[in-house]
Amino acid sequence: MPTPCLACPLRARACVGPLDAKAIEAIQSIKRDEIGVRPGAPVLREGRRDQGLYTVLSGLGLRHATRAGGARRAVGLVLPGDLLGLQPDPDAPLLHGVEARTGMTLCRFDRDGFLSYISRHPAHGLSVIWQAAETERFPGGMVDAGPAQARLARAVLRLHDRLAGSGLADEDGSLPLPYRQQELSEVLGLSLVHTNKTLAKLRDGGLVIWSDGRLRVPDRAALADLAGPDVGTRRLHALL
Repeated sequence: MPTPCLACPLRARACVGPLDAKAIEAIQSIKRDEIGVRPGAPVLREGRRDQGLYTVLSGLGLRHATRAGGARRAVGLVLPGDLLGLQPDPDAPLLHGVEARTGMTLCRFDRDGFLSYISRHPAHGLSVIWQAAETERFPGGMVDAGPAQARLARAVLRLHDRLAGSGLADEDGSLPLPYRQQELSEVLGLSLVHTNKTLAKLRDGGLVIWSDGRLRVPDRAALADLAGPDVGTRRLHALL
């Protein structure tokens, strides 16, 4: 049975911004259904038109795009709460695809209904749009300045905080991170060799442990010091 928006488990998380009951009821009115996607299956196909508008209720995915030479590259990581399928021209081909990396559950929304929602709840609607644009290249677009070690530290912290905020931490504090180092390097705009060496330094320093698809940050404060001051600001998530 579909999850009622008022009972959404993500909305109860401290990382999600508050929203009044009328706005949540309006979101419920434009929600059409929920769909499940198995690991490795496409969620959105690059080059296709109007494949729907979705919020990730659970699971992790990967955004990817095709290079000029035809090779596929990773452009962003998809986490719970992300909005998928939003672009300026809904009739234009999608500029990237999305693949499920774990089993995913998606809430599907009516696109025209979303436009109507924005007109009735502009502050939240614009926050959702702004955030969708920001997270499209997550975490690369948020950490693309400075030395490689600081960039990687910021990326890991952003990932850690988003995943932990979604309630995905195990008892030992580890979090799911079902990606390859090649994909993380592509998202961050770093070479694979540089990424591997930098991760090794962070591991040897006891700051980051990433193995068997699990991520641990034993000392967040020390990693934050390395990342720089701008990583400390945690904005509340605008959830549709």
